[in-house]
Amino acid sequence: MTKRHNVISLLLALSLTAAQAGGTAQPPVAQSHSAGQTVKLPTLSVNASSIGRTAAVSTVAAEKRQDGPTIPLPAHVRAVLNAPGEHWKADGTDVPPTAYVSVYPVASLRARFPNQPNTFGELLNTLLSTLTGIRSGAVNPSALKLPLPYFPAVNATQVVAGAVMKVQTPEVVGVRYLTYHAQAVGQIPGDALEYTFQGLTRDGKNVVSVHLPYTLAGVPTQAQLDKSGNFNFPGERPGMSAAERQKVYDTYNSELTRKLNAASLSTQDAVVRSIRVR
Repeated sequence: MTKRHNVISLLLALSLTAAQAGGTAQPPVAQSHSAGQTVKLPTLSVNASSIGRTAAVSTVAAEKRQDGPTIPLPAHVRAVLNAPGEHWKADGTDVPPTAYVSVYPVASLRARFPNQPNTFGELLNTLLSTLTGIRSGAVNPSALKLPLPYFPAVNATQVVAGAVMKVQTPEVVGVRYLTYHAQAVGQIPGDALEYTFQGLTRDGKNVVSVHLPYTLAGVPTQAQLDKSGNFNFPGERPGMSAAERQKVYDTYNSELTRKLNAASLSTQDAVVRSIRVR
């Protein structure tokens, strides 16, 4: 997975969008540097036993503003979902855990990123508007075009999405789907896909973001593609016209989407349904 919240990919996404099993964190107080206001972080609990992981919940301090193409996130609550024998720790880079659930107060996000043209604040406003529409029923997630709501954004393009479905519980409402982000064109490794849920708490005060690794059976893995050295799409060959290449890609994408749509995600959905935010 590529690094997250890169400005270039965020603005690209904006242009496209416009067309143990459980743990609990205590509610510390986070300072919003943009507006000088304090926003109390919620508590979070999640049960990840359905996917064989345990939740380690903690607060994440607000990231300092700095020069460069990154978006500094405000303070939030995060549950790292560790596999057996694993204990993920931040290493000082912006590479996120393999599996995690994060909760971001909307007030903190809006305070740090005001809605101004051609900024991350504009992208954030679009994201929140879409999630609010899903929450109210005004937006049908299955009718959305790529890129689907995704936060925090990554330094890559969302190239495929499948198994798109609205999930609503007494705690959260949003959309879940399988996806893959890429920085180059080529076959998608079956073991590099991601299950994500993007939504809001019932009161609309918090963004809830779930990220889980997912392997799709019947699709070559990264190791298999590396061994073959062939990342071209099936049927692609030298000398093809642009129209012929597009047809090959469309066929590949349609078949992959069909497989994604047929995936059984009950164990992953159980993680979302276990989320409690107070």
